[in-house]
Amino acid sequence: NPDRAYPTYAKTHKASIEAVKETADGARRRFGAGIESAVVKLRQELDQEGSQVQEILKTAVIGLQTTPCDLETRREFARLIANVNDRGAQIAELNRNLRRAIAAGDSSAAKDGVRTAQMFFCSMPLR
Repeated sequence: NPDRAYPTYAKTHKASIEAVKETADGARRRFGAGIESAVVKLRQELDQEGSQVQEILKTAVIGLQTTPCDLETRREFARLIANVNDRGAQIAELNRNLRRAIAAGDSSAAKDGVRTAQMFFCSMPLR
């Protein structure tokens, strides 16, 4: 069942997304209105990212279950898992950069960090 298999493959990615949401919310609480609209947009991008990854992985699980002996299907599945894991690492790095800006008390750097994260999700869709 793809719905049961999906969480296993997306666990790290989902955790990365949730961490960025928490960090962005912390930036909004700390810096207020100057960053709020950027945080709202970032949260929308993060929600969209999570939905896209969920659909991609569920589709891949279905393909793997449908043709488990097909070498190309297994390779594609492994490639997707690797891409999701790599993307999770990239998202974690965005989060670390944003956390540093917040910790430094630099609202301008925090806003730039939120915008950088937005651009990442807009310009680099998972494939």
